[in-house]
Amino acid sequence: MERETKILKEKILRLKEEKDVLILAHFYANSEVQDIADKVGDSFKLAKDAQNAKNKIICFCG
Repeated sequence: MERETKILKEKILRLKEEKDVLILAHFYANSEVQDIADKVGDSFKLAKDAQNAKNKIICFCG
């Protein structure tokens, strides 16, 4: 399972770069989600981060 998680994380990070994605995660999201997120915080902070983002895609994990 650990190897599968590592492979999935690598795929997500590669796609994040290829597609110009900003990943935002709530502070209560699973640690695996927080690990790949660019920003972690509460809804207000993440909304401000999204508003200022220059990325083509925003993935909001809540």
